[in-house]
Amino acid sequence: VLGFVKDQLVEQVIFGDGLLEFQARARDTLEPEELLALLREALDARPDLWHAWSAIIGQLLDMDQLDEAWQLACRATERFPLLPRLWLDRATVCRARADGDAELEALETAYQINPDWGTVVRALCDLHDRRGDFDRSRQLLEKAVGRSPLDISNRILLAETLWRLEEREQALECIHDAVQRDPGYERAWDLLNGWADQLGCPDRALEAARELTVHRGGEARSWLMLARLLDAPEEMDERMAALDKVIELSPRCEDAYDMRAVSLARAGHWDEAQEACRPPLWNDRPPVILRARSAWLEAEQGNLQDAIAAMREVVQDEPYFFEAWSRLADWNVLARDYAGYLEAAEMLVRLRPQYEVGYGCLGEARLLNNDREGSR
Repeated sequence: VLGFVKDQLVEQVIFGDGLLEFQARARDTLEPEELLALLREALDARPDLWHAWSAIIGQLLDMDQLDEAWQLACRATERFPLLPRLWLDRATVCRARADGDAELEALETAYQINPDWGTVVRALCDLHDRRGDFDRSRQLLEKAVGRSPLDISNRILLAETLWRLEEREQALECIHDAVQRDPGYERAWDLLNGWADQLGCPDRALEAARELTVHRGGEARSWLMLARLLDAPEEMDERMAALDKVIELSPRCEDAYDMRAVSLARAGHWDEAQEACRPPLWNDRPPVILRARSAWLEAEQGNLQDAIAAMREVVQDEPYFFEAWSRLADWNVLARDYAGYLEAAEMLVRLRPQYEVGYGCLGEARLLNNDREGSR
């Protein structure tokens, strides 16, 4: 499929978005060097497209080739000085190079070009947060919420900033407003639930979820969020009823079946939990998330080898399933299969090269395989 898409990108007149999508899809299938070579060809053929520059900068970042990424980012922003996306790419390279001042300069340039772009606002706030300047983050986010009131991500980040500034009640109201406007953000619900507990009103999140099932009862996600919050043992029946409602409204909602399996497992109903991982809707080939959950159920019952075997079948069919490899890494350590641990750790680094935990696993795996220098 990727080969066909590449041929079409070469043969047809394109406007650039296809290149970014191609890079996003191909990174999980092609070898990094192979993908980089294709993106170099694209840049040579269409240097007039800013997308070609952005795609190759992202690929170089994934491959930790920071010097070339920096050179290209500088050339790109010189050629397209009024495109905030390229300034954001440049800032990302600066962060990887641990150059905070240059990162700030690039982000402020992008913000000056388009102060309504929520992505750059949040990137700029992240930098200020790392520097401990929460007041500056608050100022930026309040302006952003005023300009783009429907961008829920800005509201969530504003709530977190208010919490860090110890304006707790205001933060709670802000996050409550966010979940009411858009109930699909799990992080917002987690924050609301945790903060409500700390402020002595533990039922606040659950009440908000129940309100949604009344006012937006035709949306599956309203019921799904209610089910997530009904996690006490005595709430098991209500939780299962909420999940039934999710499946009624959205029969292919994989998260609902996954949550049902976990709930049944916690109640000790292991056979029913396994059955929940094999809904008749998908015949004998359930989605990988449910096959992975089935493997997890085996591990939870102490059947480690069966769990590893089942998860290996999952990654054989879906080799770029990061969470599955993460489970395999943990289970192989417990099983003292250090060769298997090394394989899993190598995949963690390949799939998320900018995620530091994968490197920690790989270092440990190499050490356990008697490769001290490679570990270092």
